[in-house]
Parts: sequence; structure tokens; C-alpha cells
Amino acid sequence: MKHLPVYLHRQEILDGLAQNQVIIVESPTGSGKTTQIPLILHEAGYADALQVGITQPRRIATLSVSEFIKKQVGKDDDFVGYKMRFEDTTGPNTRIKVMTDGILLMELKADPLLKNYSVILVDEAHERSLNIDFILGLLKSVMHERPDFKVIISSATINTKIFSEFFDNAPIVSIDARIYPVDVRYRPLERESLDFQVEEITKIVMTEAKKHSGDILVFMSGEFDITTTVNALYMADPDKLLEIYPLFGRLSKEEQESVFNETSPGKTKVVVATNIAETSVTIDGITTVIDCGIAKINFYNQKDFTTSLVPLPTSRSSSEQRKGRAGRTGPG
Repeated sequence: MKHLPVYLHRQEILDGLAQNQVIIVESPTGSGKTTQIPLILHEAGYADALQVGITQPRRIATLSVSEFIKKQVGKDDDFVGYKMRFEDTTGPNTRIKVMTDGILLMELKADPLLKNYSVILVDEAHERSLNIDFILGLLKSVMHERPDFKVIISSATINTKIFSEFFDNAPIVSIDARIYPVDVRYRPLERESLDFQVEEITKIVMTEAKKHSGDILVFMSGEFDITTTVNALYMADPDKLLEIYPLFGRLSKEEQESVFNETSPGKTKVVVATNIAETSVTIDGITTVIDCGIAKINFYNQKDFTTSLVPLPTSRSSSEQRKGRAGRTGPG
């Protein structure tokens, strides 16, 4: 995978870490930063005595990133492992550890100095969840106590200066990724109802599928909307032109992994997903993205100490991330 854009900046990343405790890596979708930076650190010896830790905001990304890195390292034991709630494949020999950000928060509570780690890579930091913000603050404290400890903040090309300023003007390594042109078409809905939205999405999917130009990724706001869309697509596809996969957080590991299956000849894969497919997870063959423009955001209510998922219009950065899914391997 040395052809990926991030590998061209290998020495710049290593020199930045040698001269600083923290660096910011900014790059659009498709540079390979998520899977290649851990390998660069491993090759440079950061995983020889202590662990290299990588955080991901979502479970499916934790799983897919871990398995991709493991294939590249080529070791069958637990050298590369992942840890998330209720699942842990790490062991005594683990040196590259991929985990959800919630797991790292728990480890910081148990071991505030993170004595088992030489480097922590905080991936997709631009999402700015509560977990990520807490982690960044706590990592800053670890750095003050451990001069040998290194931190890499990986982010899309939006607001990276904020992270740099927070870490005392840490250097920014900018990586250009080859993104193919994506033709964006806006289609305002005549009526704001789920039924009408699903009807319009179904029409677009069937039109694109008949072109046989590539696979399709549909972003919906939640599980109910996804199930409704999937059912409508099955009803609209009597000739079985489509291979339809729902993708949301409550699915089993096996069901989530099925979206990576190779598309059968003559068929069009359609993945209907929440924002779980927005970052880190790469589904090969996607040339069309249909974005409903809504995502459910986790909000904390400080009055009654509860959290709730609130449907809101997606941010500009999220929309760009979603659009980028269509331009990974060719024009979209």
C-alpha cells in the first residue's frame, strides 16, 4: 500500500514526531492515513516495546481498520487487535491496538498516564464528539507528565488550526489525496415526509442501477428510515438487479461485514447506511452517493444528565465526507 498518498509523507510524519510530542495530520478522504500511519509507526519502532493505540469513533470502523492493518502486517497472532464494548481481541503480544474512543476514555480513567502506550493516534478528530474532546484534553495532561509520549491527531481538512492551537501550535502535516471529480446534483424534496423521501430515493437507485456504472451508497438518518428504504427497494426490484445491504450500529458483526462482499456479476450493490459509513469505512466500488442530508446527533442534556439522538441537517464537513465516498476509485 506504499502507493497511497500518506506514504509519500512518511519521513515528514516521523520527523515531526521526533521533534514534537504532537502533530496534526490533515487529509481528505482517500489518503490512507487511517491504515498506513500505524504501519509507518510500527516500521519506525514505536511498537517494539510499547503499544501504538488508534481510536475510532465507531465500532464498524474499529473492526475494519483493525482487520485491514492485520492483513498488511501479515502476522496471525494477536500482534494487531481491536477492543470495543463487549469485544476484545487483544492479548499479551498486541502492539497495534485499534479501539473505540470510549475504550480509551476508560483506560485513561484506570491509567491516567497510559503507561502501556508509546503513541496514540486519534482518528477522525474533526467529528468533535464529547468523547474526542475529553480525550484530547486528557492526552494533553499525559504529555506534560510523560515527555516520551507521542500523539497524532488525524483530521479532515476542516478546522485543523483549532487542534494545532490547542496543542500549543503543533505542526500540521498536510496530505493531498487523489480524489476523482464528483458531480453533485441537488434535488430538493417537494414534501418533507419519509414516504416521499424513500419514493424519490428508490427512483434514483433504480435509474442508476440500470446504467450498471457502479455501486450505490445511500445515507439515511436512522435504523427505522433505513429499514423502510430497504423494504421499498426490494419491492421496486422484481428482476433482482440489486444486492441490498442495511448498515447501522445495532447490526451484528457478521451483518456489518457483509457490506464488504464483492458484488455479483451483473448486479448493483446498494448499501443503505447511517453516518456509520461516513468516515474510515471504505466500501469498494461505490460510484454514486445519495445523501438525505439528515443525521442523528447525540446531544447531552445537562439539566437531567441524559443523552438523546436528535435529527439535524448534516454539517458541511459531513456532506463533504459523504460526497467523497463516491470519488475514491473513479469519477462519481
